[in-house]
Amino acid sequence: MTKALPAESVVVLPAGELDMAEVDAVRAMVGSALARPGIRSLALDVANVTFIDSSIIGAFLTLHRDAAARQVGLRLVNVPHQLKRTLNMAGMHAILDYGDSET
Repeated sequence: MTKALPAESVVVLPAGELDMAEVDAVRAMVGSALARPGIRSLALDVANVTFIDSSIIGAFLTLHRDAAARQVGLRLVNVPHQLKRTLNMAGMHAILDYGDSET
């Protein structure tokens, strides 16, 4: 699901367990948001995500690259502790913007 804010900002709201079976849906959901004209900021609100695997981490990296190529800021928000731990162990803190966001 996506949530529209001001014309230049979009929030994407994935939920549940995100793994290899869901990677195409996540890419499509975020890709659709990135394709909107005039977008400058995209937040991926992962508050309701309970699990991610390496395929989703790889998708996050691809989406980060795609967003940067379009000059769109991509940020993960409301990152639960367990997801943050997984992202940190994968070294994503040096690449993805998810800061100190935690539910």
